[in-house]
Amino acid sequence: MQLLTNNLIWSGDTLFFCFKKNRFSCEITQGGLLWKCVWLKPDGSIENIFRNTSIIEERPYIRTFESLTDWTETCIQECLDEYHTRYSSWKRVRHQRLGQTMETIYKHLQQKKNTTKSNGENIVFFERIAALSHKIEQQEISIKKWEAWFKEKNPNISELPVSQDVVPIQQEIASTSIVQPFVLNSNEGKFMVLQHINETGSKECKELIKSNGIEHFSNVLDQVESAVVFQPPDLSKEEIWNPINKDTCKKFVHDFFSSN
Repeated sequence: MQLLTNNLIWSGDTLFFCFKKNRFSCEITQGGLLWKCVWLKPDGSIENIFRNTSIIEERPYIRTFESLTDWTETCIQECLDEYHTRYSSWKRVRHQRLGQTMETIYKHLQQKKNTTKSNGENIVFFERIAALSHKIEQQEISIKKWEAWFKEKNPNISELPVSQDVVPIQQEIASTSIVQPFVLNSNEGKFMVLQHINETGSKECKELIKSNGIEHFSNVLDQVESAVVFQPPDLSKEEIWNPINKDTCKKFVHDFFSSN
């Protein structure tokens, strides 16, 4: 039921599992019940099972199943006369549309719930981030002091004896700037990253990027030597996707941050 209410699975989706060359499938109906069961036998014949209707207290009744365990055990016991088999339903039953086991989909639901916890519930996590950020800043200061000392003691040596690729921590600046979205000369690279997030990232991930704003997202440009264009996209031009051109990339980035 939780998977259904969180739109990870839909009413009408098909579930299936295999047991000793037999394939059983069913359909998910409203409320998360399982019905419309089908048995594909080893010889290739197909039989609709558990579909007999009856009337109970003047109301129509058809057999449904409330859980994966109930469904799988009933199929194995009543169709195959196997009564001493321990069958791990969540690990074996697969979702046909998603191509994943129900256990995998349920784990995704748990991860989704964990990412929606409030900052208060994750305060220890954020405290740890703050402590590590402070540690990195102190290390950067120590490195700069060492560089200054080395150059003072060795004025004839132009290069340091060791190299270090330290990306300085950049302070996030809260701003209500209305500067148009930036575009690198290498438009395709920036577009691909943002499009991938937009297509496959979780809702929380996209909302976090949008809430941080364009300036935060553009901080990565500080280490790029190529020029940056801050001009707004020309919305009158036709979008060209194959191959994608510069104006289309600009418009995509603009629309991403402008959308609700």
